[in-house]
Amino acid sequence: MTEDEFKRYLEAGRIARTVKGHVLGLVRPGAGVLEVAEMIESLIRSMGGEPAFPVNISIGSVAAHYTPGVGDKGLFPERGLAKIDFGVHIDGYIVDTAITIDLGGGFERILSASREALERAIKRVAPGVSFRDIGVIVDETARRYSLKPIRNLSGHRIDRYKIHAGESIPNYPERLVPWKFREGGVYAIEPFITDGAGLVSEERLATIYSVKRSKMKGSGLEERILREAISRFKGLPFCARWLSDLGADVATALERLAGQGVLNRYPVLTEITGGQVAQFEDTVVIYQGTVYVLTSSPP
Repeated sequence: MTEDEFKRYLEAGRIARTVKGHVLGLVRPGAGVLEVAEMIESLIRSMGGEPAFPVNISIGSVAAHYTPGVGDKGLFPERGLAKIDFGVHIDGYIVDTAITIDLGGGFERILSASREALERAIKRVAPGVSFRDIGVIVDETARRYSLKPIRNLSGHRIDRYKIHAGESIPNYPERLVPWKFREGGVYAIEPFITDGAGLVSEERLATIYSVKRSKMKGSGLEERILREAISRFKGLPFCARWLSDLGADVATALERLAGQGVLNRYPVLTEITGGQVAQFEDTVVIYQGTVYVLTSSPP
């Protein structure tokens, strides 16, 4: 990693930390989910960054991958855990972070377990340490609170314009994990803790997409959407809201493109028994032998 790359990560992290400081003031029972997502994304842009993916707002047993659509009328409920997961990039250099808010109270045990798991996991990060060690820590922490980690959600290595760069950091003791933390690596650590069974399944609904193929047969709106998605997002995930200037039928066209295999869909993920889910996440970088937590306390 060059010094210039490191500085871009530092700047993306500074923006993410500032945005997180505003989230608690935005999320409350009765607030509009769409309005909160758009405010977060606008704040990122106003500070000189770009959203690395549409803001995920996942409530209750929904664990990940929900972003509000155009005209979404959903409101934050009176009770439940609201996960706010967002990313910031500077010229493709990405940080990824999340917090959970207990809307009506009553779920502090899950919040505490998730926070503690993240804090303990980050302390273990160092060059040469196996990703498996993180899974052991998250699992041990969850079980001490009589809770479970979500086994089929994980942290991940980050690369330029790639949020998930092919290396997964488990949240349970997976024996066969081949990867280790290394110098110059950027990693998102994100324990998901639940009072449910500890697994998520895919719903039919998807509101987030990314480009899978750069060419297609056809013309008109779908071809224009693909062209604009490639140009604007450079492989990063996007949503219909971000392409609404192209026409009123963008959401339908995105589903058609996904059906043709041109786009990847990211279905909403829900805990299989309806358990509440908490998530806290920070991005770390190992630079010149030191671990910097980019999205939490100032490095």
